[in-house]
Amino acid sequence: MTEAKDENTRPDADLRDHLHQMEAKVRKLRDARNNHNDQAKRFAEQRNGIQAQYKEHREKLDMSVAEVKAIRAEQNLHKTRRDAIQAQIRDLIGQAKPSAATKMTRNPPRLNSTSCQVKLTTWKRPTKLEVVCLLRRKRRQWTRSRICDDA
Repeated sequence: MTEAKDENTRPDADLRDHLHQMEAKVRKLRDARNNHNDQAKRFAEQRNGIQAQYKEHREKLDMSVAEVKAIRAEQNLHKTRRDAIQAQIRDLIGQAKPSAATKMTRNPPRLNSTSCQVKLTTWKRPTKLEVVCLLRRKRRQWTRSRICDDA
């Protein structure tokens, strides 16, 4: 009779052992999945931090580029004014020099102060106060955009 009990419990014991092994395997897989998910969350947070830094640096760079463009535009304006002045000077010098035929017959024309005045454009250079106000306005816009992005 004890032999019959042993034979009946033995298949159940094998099944129980197999069940315990499968449960252990499921636990290991669940732990691995949880670890993987935690690691993915850490990497996502790290990526988001790097992207936020990139965005800040990009905005600073864009502000610097805008300042450089404004300086270049002012520089080009000065160049065009200089070229216009030089062209007028060349014309005045050309008018003042007599030709070979007229050189002997008359005196060269004299330049008066009104003919030498250069007509400049009405553009005026921004004052330091205007530049500071512009930069402060840009900085406030940048700060507001950062606050909105953080919220």
